[in-house]
Amino acid sequence: MPGILGGMIAWTTDGKFLPGYFLLVILGLLLNHIALNMTDDYYDFRHLVDIFATEGKNPYTGGSGLLSSGLIQPKRMRAVFIAFYMIAIGIGVFLGMMRGTFIILLLAVGFFCAYFYTAPPSDLGIEAWARWPNFSVSGLDWYWSLLCPSSKNLWEAFWGTLPFGIMLFSMITINEIPDYEEDRKGGKLNLVARFGRGKGVWLFVLSLFLAYGVIVAG
Repeated sequence: MPGILGGMIAWTTDGKFLPGYFLLVILGLLLNHIALNMTDDYYDFRHLVDIFATEGKNPYTGGSGLLSSGLIQPKRMRAVFIAFYMIAIGIGVFLGMMRGTFIILLLAVGFFCAYFYTAPPSDLGIEAWARWPNFSVSGLDWYWSLLCPSSKNLWEAFWGTLPFGIMLFSMITINEIPDYEEDRKGGKLNLVARFGRGKGVWLFVLSLFLAYGVIVAG
C-alpha cells in the first residue's frame, strides 16, 4: 500500500507515470515483506517461540506454523528467504543506479531492520527497543516518490505514506498481545511481553490515534 500510494503521489504531482519502475518497486516490496515474514518464522522456530502451546491462537499470530508442524524444513525456508532478499536487493541496486543513490541508502536501512529484527547476531526482536527501528523504517516505503522525474514533492510523499508506517507499528503491537505467554517463554521480550497485555492495548490505541493525527496534520 505505501508503494501504491507513493506511485499515485508521484503521478498526480509530476504528471508522469513510469510503469516499469513502479512494478519493480512493488515487486521488491513484496519480496522483501515475504522474506521478512519467513525470517521471523525461521528464527522464532530456532528460539522455540512457536513451539510452546498457544491458547486462543488466531490466524494472524503465532507464526505460520509451517516449521513447527514439519511441513517445511528450516534449511529450505532459509534458502527461499535468502533468495528473495537477494532479488529485492538486486532490484534496489538497479533502481538506485537508474534513479538516484539515495534509494540504495533507504534499501540498506530497510534490509538491516527487516533481517536483523529476529536474526542473529543482533537479535533485535528480543529487545523492546527493536520496535523503534521497525517503526521508523516502515515509513521509508515512500521512497517510490524518488522514482518520479523529480523529488521536489518528497515531503508530501513522506507525510502521505507515514500513516502506513505507524499502522504497521499498530499491527505488530496487536499481534503480540495474544502471543504474550509464548513470547515470554521463548525469551522474545518485545514491548508487550515486557510491559504486559494491558499496556500493549493502550499502545495500540494510541498508535492508531497518532496515525490518523498525522493524516489530519498533513
